[in-house]
Amino acid sequence: MSLIKATVVKIDAAKALVKVKFEQHENMVSGWLNILQMNASNYAIYSTPEKGARVWVDMDDNFEEGVMVGAYYDADNSPPSSSAGAMHIKGKDGSEILIDGGNIKISVPGNVDIEAAADVNITAASNVTVTAAVTILDGIVKLGGANAATPVMGSSKVFVKL
Repeated sequence: MSLIKATVVKIDAAKALVKVKFEQHENMVSGWLNILQMNASNYAIYSTPEKGARVWVDMDDNFEEGVMVGAYYDADNSPPSSSAGAMHIKGKDGSEILIDGGNIKISVPGNVDIEAAADVNITAASNVTVTAAVTILDGIVKLGGANAATPVMGSSKVFVKL
């Protein structure tokens, strides 16, 4: 087996398979190759390259069997972050998750939905800030905590739906 650079030419996303073209081997196209994943069991992490992605493939000497081991960045496709030690996930729609220096930032062009079969708890050592044109609280709202008053600071309008 040896590592060879290639370009993805076909994808079967449902089966996590790709076909690749080997430019350095007369543009030969491989058969279907498995895509190496970080995990493919109970806690699956799934990612497939796009058509045209530059990838590394580990192939046998006869080019009959192999596996796509990963994609790589080059002059035409730079990494989404230049911060060493950061984890940056970026989708083609502009969605991003950035974990860097103890901070996490999630940015999306659409909605964010969080669903839980039980409680959702948010705990902060300092403040929790919610900024929106309209904040909708649907259900029973309890303000305050153990031995705490519930002060209201600033000005606001409260709409009560009866």
